[in-house]
Amino acid sequence: MSPAHSGRGFALVDALMILGGLAVVAGGAYPPLEHRAYEHRVERVVSGVEAVKDAATRYRDSNGHWPGDAGRRGVSVDLGPLLPAGLELSTAGYALRWRAWKVVEVPPQPVRPPVESSAAPPWEPPAAPPSTDSVGTRPPVVGEMGGIEVRSSEDGLLAALLDRFGTARSFVRDSTWTLVLGPDSTD
Repeated sequence: MSPAHSGRGFALVDALMILGGLAVVAGGAYPPLEHRAYEHRVERVVSGVEAVKDAATRYRDSNGHWPGDAGRRGVSVDLGPLLPAGLELSTAGYALRWRAWKVVEVPPQPVRPPVESSAAPPWEPPAAPPSTDSVGTRPPVVGEMGGIEVRSSEDGLLAALLDRFGTARSFVRDSTWTLVLGPDSTD
């Protein structure tokens, strides 16, 4: 301390310099804290997705089909008892939801080849397999798929989910990330 300050404590300039130094230190700590909060939010969403995926897979393994579509709370009533207590499916930054889809695949029908001349014998359609209906068409194959959707306005969160679960089974469209669980999903 200078002789002019002896006994009077800090001068206004000294206090401002100390406050300025504290502001610089606090400002340097803010980005890591913000990043840590973002990483925590991503991990919370990933944990929720994993919990719903595990519950849906256990349900399918026990019952032979995926659970029904989501109710008002974001998950099927079938999944509720299989989920961990306290699982947050919706917060201010995202909403997680279970989806069930019926997939209808229509097999190709026999095609009549073109007749090139009038001397050609009439075309006979191949004998219909026993699984066809009375008209001779093959019935559609109905399958089930399930999915987990996360809706968020945070593009970084959706990109993190896409990166974590891969593009072979998940995609992002219209602020919604979707993880598709098909009949061959074993994990």
